[in-house]
Amino acid sequence: MILVVGGWSILTGAGGARGAGVALAAVNLIANFLRPSYAPITAVISIGIDAVVVRAPCTDRRGAVM
Repeated sequence: MILVVGGWSILTGAGGARGAGVALAAVNLIANFLRPSYAPITAVISIGIDAVVVRAPCTDRRGAVM
């Protein structure tokens, strides 16, 4: 539920939600580094996704044209 509220806050433009999203993804990334032996393929995929999720809110897209 926390992730849903955080995602919605990011989509609405709340500044603090970007930091919370980065923090939650970083915690998940660190957790996957600590337990890769249980499911190594899934851990590597999750680490890659978390790296993208950590980078995405850190970029400035105010002037981007889609």
